[in-house]
Amino acid sequence: MTLQLYIGRRIAAAILLTFLGTLLLVFVVDFVELLRRASDAKDSSIATLALLSAERTPAVTERALPFAVLFAAIAAFLQLSRKLELVVARAAGMSIWQMLVPALGAAVLIGVVATTIYNPISANLRERSTALEARVLGASMSGTPAQRYIRQRSVDGESILRARVSSDQGRTLEGVIAFVFSKDGVFQERVEATRAVLAPGYWTLENARVMRPGRETEAHDAYLLPTNLTANQVNETLTRRRRCRSGPCRARSHSGVRQAFRSPVLNCSFRRCWHGRCCWPP
Repeated sequence: MTLQLYIGRRIAAAILLTFLGTLLLVFVVDFVELLRRASDAKDSSIATLALLSAERTPAVTERALPFAVLFAAIAAFLQLSRKLELVVARAAGMSIWQMLVPALGAAVLIGVVATTIYNPISANLRERSTALEARVLGASMSGTPAQRYIRQRSVDGESILRARVSSDQGRTLEGVIAFVFSKDGVFQERVEATRAVLAPGYWTLENARVMRPGRETEAHDAYLLPTNLTANQVNETLTRRRRCRSGPCRARSHSGVRQAFRSPVLNCSFRRCWHGRCCWPP
């Protein structure tokens, strides 16, 4: 039992050091990247960027946690073997399976802690970092390809929202472009807004510019867009598309966006709309 506790402490220490090293490495790399991206941002400071990188780091290192446990356990057993401590343990009558019990126990304990404590904390920090990133680096994120699409219905018809950044579990969108259609599928207007906040039954689009075919652009401090979506539905949609990485899943996502633009009046190709250059109907 004493030998198992000793081996368990050595493995736990190796896992902790490996994970902290990964945490520091990810923080430094992400901080340097944020410094590069924030070179043109006016409201950014070193402290703000460091806070942003610190909030983003746990979500990234969470994915590397299994590899940290694997390589740390291998390194710990190699160290024990080099010092002939495993030979002494075998001479004392301990089997190889008894030597693996501390490693298995440490892995199970770390998995429970990561699931029940670390994961909620990292998810909360990720949400905060998204909002902070949109506020600090909003102007420098116009070329970000990971845009969010939301299709919704209302009593007036259908509309499609494209957002550059989402935060507050989908209740707040940054860099919003809304394509509004009538009940018959006829394109009516395009609304560009710096921010959209979800309320029961409608979106509040702030600093909105409304563009309608054949009419001049209208500016509004606040523009209300009806919706049938709840906060949970918006969050579920954004989370599902954020996880959509594989080829078939991404193809289905693109197909869904393509279906949303099947209005015959909006004579605009999907590829041009996808890149944000939408043409008006002739």
